Amino acid sequence: MPAKERKILAVVRDNGGTNNLMPAIMELKRRGHQVRIGANGAAAEFIPARGIEFTPLTTAEETLEKFSAPDLLITSMCSGGGVGRDLVPLLRNICPTVAVQDYWGAYLITDWVDPQYRPDRIIVNDQLGADIVKKAWPEFELNRVCQTGFPMFDKYSDITPDDESNASNEIRTKLNTVTGSGSIIIFFPCGTWNGASELLCEVLKAVATCTAKTSCRLYLIPRAHPALKEHAPHEFEPWNNAIAKFNREYPGIVVTNQTVVRGDLKKLLLASDIVISDWSTTLLEAGLVGAKLNGKVNISAIYSPTLVKEFRKSAGTLMTEPPYVTLGCTAKAYNQTGLVNLILFALAGHLTARLTMAQKKYLVADGKNGSRAADLVESLL
Repeated sequence: MPAKERKILAVVRDNGGTNNLMPAIMELKRRGHQVRIGANGAAAEFIPARGIEFTPLTTAEETLEKFSAPDLLITSMCSGGGVGRDLVPLLRNICPTVAVQDYWGAYLITDWVDPQYRPDRIIVNDQLGADIVKKAWPEFELNRVCQTGFPMFDKYSDITPDDESNASNEIRTKLNTVTGSGSIIIFFPCGTWNGASELLCEVLKAVATCTAKTSCRLYLIPRAHPALKEHAPHEFEPWNNAIAKFNREYPGIVVTNQTVVRGDLKKLLLASDIVISDWSTTLLEAGLVGAKLNGKVNISAIYSPTLVKEFRKSAGTLMTEPPYVTLGCTAKAYNQTGLVNLILFALAGHLTARLTMAQKKYLVADGKNGSRAADLVESLL
């Protein structure tokens, strides 16, 4: 069947899944395939702002009425499962189905655990991702697990030291400071919903302690998950109150300028000296920046009982810690004292070397992840 006659249905649900799938979708379109994009959940709300043509979806049954049977389904693997997951059993033996992970082990033992949702192929980042699939779904044949790399990280393949310098100058100009003046930018992109304000308070305490122990001028850029208000509205007020209280006691450290806080994530990662988060993919992105440049200090802090519970809720028995910690690309804080010490080690230049070595070894961004995912799709048509 000629490429132009092949009908591919791509379904997305949330921000991470959309960002990850879009490079592969664009590559398939570039190759001449007819790709229709369907979105449900949060994706249906933010996709219009990106100028992407799509069809809003409600149920799997309604989707098949709108699109008829496609020649292939490719879907993100998002929280709640959504229409993409629910289409898998309906399309079994009708067309190939491909599910794409945007995080190691995401929802394999929760929203996608029912065997009826097993796709024909699952795309993962690397061997670690493949091992996790085998652990979660022991009956799933290894030849159905495809390692392509996460397509969303192709954007880091061509970054240069000039990009880092330009981003640093831009952000520091907005902060009214300059590169090399002893000012340190700590970026805190919080990935969790439940426990977000608790983690923020831990980071604020650590920054206060480090401020008293160093001559450096610290700037903290805290960034809540964009879906915090939607998924955990009870965290929203405590988050803002914690920042307000800290600003009264330590003025000028926490950045509240929204043009900076909600600015381009890639630019903030390039400009930052230290990145702190929980198990968010932003830590992986920081590592990818480090792999292309001269390392990037990033720290995972999920030691509080609330965060440990949240991590285990999603990871179950598949992982005991974030995968980039396991690979040595991210430092791990085990308590408040450990978080303080890691920040101080970073400020003294004692943390970068060992993280850089692992980042360059394991986090390879060659810009071809989206193409590899498209190659897999084409092989199934």
